Amino acid sequence: MDKNAVYEKTCALRTLDFDRYYNVKPSALLDIFQFVAGEHTVLFSCDKDNMLARGLYWVLVSVRIDFADLSPDIKALTVKTWPLKSNGVRYFRNFSVTDERGDLVANARSLWAVLNSQTKRVSLGAKVYPDNFSYCEDELGGRLSRLTDTEPKNLSGSFVPSFSDLDYNGHMNNAKYADHSLDFAYSGIDRKISSLQIDYHKEILYGEKINVFSGENDKTIKLKGADESGSTRFLTEIIYR
Repeated sequence: MDKNAVYEKTCALRTLDFDRYYNVKPSALLDIFQFVAGEHTVLFSCDKDNMLARGLYWVLVSVRIDFADLSPDIKALTVKTWPLKSNGVRYFRNFSVTDERGDLVANARSLWAVLNSQTKRVSLGAKVYPDNFSYCEDELGGRLSRLTDTEPKNLSGSFVPSFSDLDYNGHMNNAKYADHSLDFAYSGIDRKISSLQIDYHKEILYGEKINVFSGENDKTIKLKGADESGSTRFLTEIIYR
C-alpha cells in the first residue's frame, strides 16, 4: 500500500465546536473532514487549486457520520481518511475519528463527484489519483447509499442563509447544512445522535429562502430542504440513541 494512501491529522477542538450540552457538533466534524481531506488531496495534486487549473472541481454529494458513545471531555480529535477506488463517476472517501485516548469517536463515509467548472456538469472519467495509487479496502461495512426523497411532508419552517453561512465558493458551506438541520430537529433536550446523513442535491445561495419539511418516527427524524419552487436542495436523516 502507498504510504500516503491513508492520511492522518490531529485537530484541537475549539469552544464553538461543542453544542449547548457539550456534545461535539456534527458540523464541527464536517468542517474538520473538509480540511483534512483537502490536505490529503494536495499530496496527489488533486486539491482544489490543481483541480480548478484543469477546469474541474470537487462537489460533496452525500455524507454519513456514525457516532460512538462520546466522552464528555474531548479536547482533540485524530482523523484518518482514505479514498476508495472510483468508477470515474462516484468518488468515495472514508474517515475514522478517535480521541486523545485512542477511543473511537465516529466513523464517516462520503460520496463526491467531480464537476466541469464551465458546464457545472459531472465530468465522466476524470483522472484524479495517480494510475499506480494503492487504494484501501472499504473497512466501514459498505459504501454510502443516498436517502430517498419520499418524505417528509410536514412544513416545519424556513431559513435564509446568512453571510456567515457562505464559503469562498459563494454558496452555503457543506457543514452549515448540519447546523440548520439540527436547528429544526432540536426538541429542547439533550438527545445523543447515533448517526446523521446529509444528501446535497443543489447548492444553496445567499438570500434564497429554503422551506424545511420534517417527519419523525421513533428515534429517526427526516428533513427535506426545498426552494420555493418545490425543488429539493438537501435531505437529512438523524437517528438518535
